[in-house]
Formats: sequence, C-alpha cells, structure tokens
Amino acid sequence: MANSVYDNEFVKSKENLQKNEEVMTFEKELVDTPEEQPVSYKRVDIDGGVVTDSSEAAYYKAVQVNDVIDNCLLGDFDEKGNYVVSPVIVEQLFKMKKVYVSTFEKSVFVESVREFDGYGKINFRLKWTTNNKGQKVVILELLEDINRVNGYFQNTNHVALLGISIDDTISTSAIYKYFNVVDKADDGSDDEGAERENNKDIIDILNRIAYFQIARVGQKKFMAKCYKDVYEKKVALLSKSKRGAYLLEDFNKEYIHCNNKFFKTTDVDYYKCLNQLLDAIIERNVDFIKDDKTLYDGLRQVAKQASGVFEATTNAVKGAIPKEEIYKQVNTLTGEETYKPTDIIKEQSIHNNVKTEAPKQEKPVVAPKTSNSTDVKSESATDNKVSEQTVYESNEISADPSSSL
Repeated sequence: MANSVYDNEFVKSKENLQKNEEVMTFEKELVDTPEEQPVSYKRVDIDGGVVTDSSEAAYYKAVQVNDVIDNCLLGDFDEKGNYVVSPVIVEQLFKMKKVYVSTFEKSVFVESVREFDGYGKINFRLKWTTNNKGQKVVILELLEDINRVNGYFQNTNHVALLGISIDDTISTSAIYKYFNVVDKADDGSDDEGAERENNKDIIDILNRIAYFQIARVGQKKFMAKCYKDVYEKKVALLSKSKRGAYLLEDFNKEYIHCNNKFFKTTDVDYYKCLNQLLDAIIERNVDFIKDDKTLYDGLRQVAKQASGVFEATTNAVKGAIPKEEIYKQVNTLTGEETYKPTDIIKEQSIHNNVKTEAPKQEKPVVAPKTSNSTDVKSESATDNKVSEQTVYESNEISADPSSSL
C-alpha cells in the first residue's frame, strides 16, 4: 500500500525536486566561504555534548530529521538539538495501557499492551529518583531505538515525559495504577480485551507512526541520489589526503563486516548506509582530521551542501503524502477499521490524484571494502526539576503547571 504513494502519487515533492535539481546533483564546485559564527547545537554522543561548528550543526540537524522518519520517532529535534515530544502525544502515551517487562536497580521497564503492525510495541521506563530539591519522584520516560546502517549502529533515545512526587505512604501498586501499568493477566490478551485503550484515544500517535511508515518508503527512493553524491564527494576528498587514506582503510574494514549482512549493493538505501558508515568513521577521527586543514575544510563544505540537499528532499517527500494514504496505513497498523471507508473516500475526493513517474534509481557501484561497530549514543533526557503531573516537552525537564495532564 505504501509503495503506491510514491510510485503513482508523488505530486508536490516532484515539483520541489525539479526546482532543486542543481543542488540535488551537487553540480556546484566547492568554494571558499566567509568565516562563520559559532553555534550551539546539542549532541550528547560527543565530548562536551555540544556542536559549535555551523556546518556540522546544519548537517547533523538534517541527519536527525532523517532519523525521525527512518525510526518513526514520536518526537522531533528542535533548533537547539533538544528532543521534544508534543503535549498531545505525551498525554496519549501517559494514558496508554502498559504492561510490566522487567526491573533493573531503580528502574521498571514497561511496554505498551498492544503491538502495532510494522512498528512493534512502545517502550517506557519508570525511574525512581530524587529531584534537585531532594524530593522523591517517579519519572515516566519514553524509550525509542534509533538505528543507522540498518541496525549496525543501534542506540536508545530516552526522554522524560512526566513525573509525580511520592513519599513512603504511596505503594508501588498505586504508582503503577497512576501510570496505567497493568498486570499481565489484565493486559487485554483475552477475548474481551478489557484493558486495551480505544484507537481514538491514541489517534495522534497512530497517525504519526503511519505517516512516517509511508514517508520512509519515499525517502529511501528519493534520497538515494543525494546520498550517492554526498558519499562520493567525501571519498574523493579523503582519497587525496594521507590522513584521509587512513580513514578509508578503517572504512574498508567496517564495510567488509557489514556488506551482505546489513546492506547489499542492490538495496535502494545502499548509499545511505555507506554514508552513515563513513560518517561514523569521520566522527570518531575528527581531531585527527583537523590537523589536515584542506581535508577538514573540504568535508565541512560538503556537509554544508548536504544539509541543504537533505532538507529540500525530505521536505518534498513529506509534503507528498495524502491523508487518505495515512488513514489506510493506520488501519494496517492497528489491524482494525480505525478509519472507516467513508473517511478515506472523503479525503480522496479532496486530494489531487495527478500521476507522475518517480525518478529512476541508478544502479549502485561497488564501494570499497568494511568491521566492528561503535555505537552512536544519542540519549536525550535529563532527570531534574520534576513536579507532580508535569508534562516534559524537551530534554530539560521543566515544571509548567499549565501543561499538567
């Protein structure tokens, strides 16, 4: 079903892609640019936790937008790099029925009672801790996997959603009840399904997941050329430098380990995987690269160009999805008629169904040969300033009474 959106109905984004054709194909030569002002963009997987180079920040922002789509994340990264979950999603996650999974130290791991087609279950953690005032609190965190190179690099993004103040008089069972954690015997697995929430109670979550499940199909197709261009530009720069040649040797070892396991040369996202793999090598050797100013500046320029290309293409892909396709995907996601045929027909009557052909996929070339992975850590939550029934909208937990559930 999702394929049809991009094979036959790529309307709005096709026009945008044509307008950006010169940028998309990287026809412009690398040129010197004026000295740029430092920025501050949060990135917890590097020393210091902040990116100050404007080109690197712009590139990483674009990468994170693609991470959101690829992994169907329930939140977004804002302009400063904070991971933000909207209040309506937070409220629906809070009300969602959850079941106990395991306990580790002062954390209890729970998951959604329901499993969604092509997505799986939604994972959470209840964390017992103290805030900066010394008060005992329990925080509900959302746990989401972020995979790159089709799972070769894996890490878990976690963000605090809301918390409550507790004391010794409050039992664990009362806390479970507050956060809608049910016993396995009551998880709705029986015929009656009494403990399962209604689809309409989590409709914004379902719409978002369905939207990105469709978007990532189109993204794979229409980002393929972008990733190929970016990858080849980086390899060309690295090949001209002694330090770059060292990095390519490292890349070849990683490639050997990944090829035919995490990707194949015939995959539509082949160059995306190569680019993500090469990025990981560059990032863990950035100090080594900085000693070669020509190489470092060249990679910065490619990153700057790539960020614009990624943003334009991603926006085009996201803008091409008609609502009726989202409705159909929600029904697939839930295995039920969440949206009735009349809802779908109504949206189809509004949508312009002009047919266009998708760009042709180039036959991929065989890359250099690549070994063991280094996890890309991307945790997003902090654990302070908790107040009762507070909704957390960003990495820095704040007490905002107006956002209480």
